[in-house]
Amino acid sequence: MNMEWLRSLVARSPKAAVAVGKTVFLLGAILVVSALFARAGYPSRLAPEGILGYAVAALLILAGMALVVLGGDVEKKDASRDRG
Repeated sequence: MNMEWLRSLVARSPKAAVAVGKTVFLLGAILVVSALFARAGYPSRLAPEGILGYAVAALLILAGMALVVLGGDVEKKDASRDRG
């Protein structure tokens, strides 16, 4: 899978990519936790229903983590380049 477009997008502004990644990750995590509360009997309008809802929540979590990891790697490379 060619992900060069994503890497170049993250390389332009790694701090923004990390912030967006954390936000997307948090959104997916909130959906998963709300689904757990809904299964326990608490009413929740955010709860994903069915396999599609859980798949969307899982994809949000994975996409958020990917952005955070890529953005963190770019920030580390930039910091090491600035030092040496």
